[in-house]
Amino acid sequence: METGLFGASFAEALLKAKSVNEPGAYGVPLWWHGGNKVQVAQAVAKESHNQGISDRNQICYIMATIQHETADTFRPIAEYGGSHRRYAPYYGRGYVQLTWKYNYEKYGKMLHLDLVTHPDEVMQPDVSLFIIVNGMKNGVFTGKKLSDYIEGNRVGFVDARRIINGLDRAELIASYAREWQKTTLF
Repeated sequence: METGLFGASFAEALLKAKSVNEPGAYGVPLWWHGGNKVQVAQAVAKESHNQGISDRNQICYIMATIQHETADTFRPIAEYGGSHRRYAPYYGRGYVQLTWKYNYEKYGKMLHLDLVTHPDEVMQPDVSLFIIVNGMKNGVFTGKKLSDYIEGNRVGFVDARRIINGLDRAELIASYAREWQKTTLF
């Protein structure tokens, strides 16, 4: 039996997981409440599939981004010194460090949440999970999206950093993605 991160045991875990369509707080389809590294990987894969991402390398890169953006905690975090930033109160939060009021407005509308008035809601694992997957898939953060760099046989992990933040720490994050490609957690 396949025991890799995206193998048969993982598929079985996804089938047993709560449906993404079950409403949570605020009527948003919330299903993810946070967890450890393995549980985050499961949740990312499930949310990716829910949003139409099936490319394993894209999912590995999302995980690498979460690993970096959360300082290896695999929990939504707030940007250090964020309340003193020029873009406060819309400083970086979550799995992807969402910034700027227009992004909080955009995702608030999408999720039917008032993220402008309550920006800390981005720290909720299920809200943050939706945002990182959706943003990376659709190019919300910089205009660049996963399929621009990673699709089929094309695996540009270094350049994929442009989806989030230019080439800042691109080699490091690419190394995380390569580790996710060979991880066997189950």
